[in-house]
Amino acid sequence: MRVLHFTDLHLFRFPRVSSLLSKRLLGTANLYLARRVDHFSERSIELLVQAVLEQAPDVCVCTGDLTGMASPAEFEDIRTLLGPILDRFPVYMVPGNHDVYTGGAARERRFEKTFGAWSGGGSYPALHRQGELSLVGLDCARPHPILASGELPAAQLEGMERLLASGELDDSFTILLLHYPLRDRHGAPYGSSTRHLVNARELEAVLRAKPGVDLILHGHEHHGFRSQLETPRGPIPIYDPGAGGRTCAPSRNDTAHFNIYTIQDRRLTAIERWALDGERFVEEPGGPYAGQAST
Repeated sequence: MRVLHFTDLHLFRFPRVSSLLSKRLLGTANLYLARRVDHFSERSIELLVQAVLEQAPDVCVCTGDLTGMASPAEFEDIRTLLGPILDRFPVYMVPGNHDVYTGGAARERRFEKTFGAWSGGGSYPALHRQGELSLVGLDCARPHPILASGELPAAQLEGMERLLASGELDDSFTILLLHYPLRDRHGAPYGSSTRHLVNARELEAVLRAKPGVDLILHGHEHHGFRSQLETPRGPIPIYDPGAGGRTCAPSRNDTAHFNIYTIQDRRLTAIERWALDGERFVEEPGGPYAGQAST
């Protein structure tokens, strides 16, 4: 079974003037003054959709930040762009911090209203079954006036603990989906405090205490990397492909990526990383993450 993983598309639409009296004002200024708006491209998203259709995976997963600032227009447009994937493949999602960028977006549940059919309708942990796979989604994204950090509610931690203790995952290969990294590219707890998962240690304690999770997939960090969580039963591999909506910019050694994981007989048997060369996605030469030695 082939699982295709993309994340952090960051489709941006310039907000209406009336909506700039919020965190979006700071965010828009940051995007334009720092030229970060040039780092993401709608064309990259279109080419990613085309590549997914060509790859024809058994399952697709997305680990959040589909939008830039969680505006209604962004949700409407990214839903349209992803339509060919959503119509053709089983797709499972969790939100990122940019999908609840403002309090209004969170209160109106814009992510759930747009993508609830692919995320469990807003009830987490969201358990999805697909053949030999179990996919568990957690929502740790929270609106904040300045910070990009997240927090997993106690109810979700308790729900995850109950799910692992129930034995319901024993007969499957289980993938945990969340937006925030648990570990950085060197294997240390992920920081900084302005953009990390505040209670990552509590989630790690739950995952160490009971078997059940075989693979952890996340986004948030735009330059992909791999790590692992050490447990008494051995390490759980952790993967971030890098941002799927990134502009192809050879001068910055930067581009969009997605990953494909092959699961066979309840084992992770292969990993592919695909990179946008400006016109199409091609498999990264030399194996996954070989193209970014520093990441």
